[in-house]
Amino acid sequence: MNQYKMLTAEEHEERFLQPEYLPTRREFPTMTHENFLSEKEIELMNYYWNHPERMHIVDRSMQSVQEEMFGPGEYKTAEYNIFGSLYKNPWWAGIKEMLVPKVQKWLGHDIYIPHCHVLDSHYPYGIHTDNEQAGFVLAPHPAWTIIIPLEDYNSKTYIFNEISVGKHPTNLENKSDDMCISEEEFEKDFAGLATPKDWLKKLTLDGAYPWKAGSAICSDRYKYHSSDNYYNHGLKNKRAIIMWTTHI
Repeated sequence: MNQYKMLTAEEHEERFLQPEYLPTRREFPTMTHENFLSEKEIELMNYYWNHPERMHIVDRSMQSVQEEMFGPGEYKTAEYNIFGSLYKNPWWAGIKEMLVPKVQKWLGHDIYIPHCHVLDSHYPYGIHTDNEQAGFVLAPHPAWTIIIPLEDYNSKTYIFNEISVGKHPTNLENKSDDMCISEEEFEKDFAGLATPKDWLKKLTLDGAYPWKAGSAICSDRYKYHSSDNYYNHGLKNKRAIIMWTTHI
């Protein structure tokens, strides 16, 4: 059997996007790893960013919102360079040899990386989970999302404690009459992304993790998380390696 055969989207949804699955899962605590990648390894990823064999996708789904914010023009929501079949495609041998041993040494030898891409974000991604992507038949259970910024950015990822099979926290019950962040933080990092205040009454804050070049942030794929509104921090975009991992 091909050990890197992927589950179908239907198989993944039936097994891992059902509420009754959540109590059976082990814990995936939020962690950080300073200097997970060296400057030389970041240079290698920048080489692969422009590799002619990568799958290159430009997302313009927030074009109309960006025009309202910045005026008429052509805008990117995000740019993705996807390194599919990381374990089998010889073009990505350098990435696999660099990332797989490091990830398994840090998080465990039963952790696999069925999804790896470099994200160039041009519109901040609001509160969401990362549980929708299917894994290997060998290692089907969603584990951690790993974010590795490729530069230092005046930006952070907010991670919340709540887990869910839903993409957004619309169906959660309110935990408090107050938001889990201050009014000042809301105005600076969430209001401009049209985040409902109500969502932040349904969630409790795990932490806000800064984007440092080569340092890794990992979080449970079922936990809600969000970018800050980095436009308000002087940025127009930010780039990072993103891995959605699974376990046996």
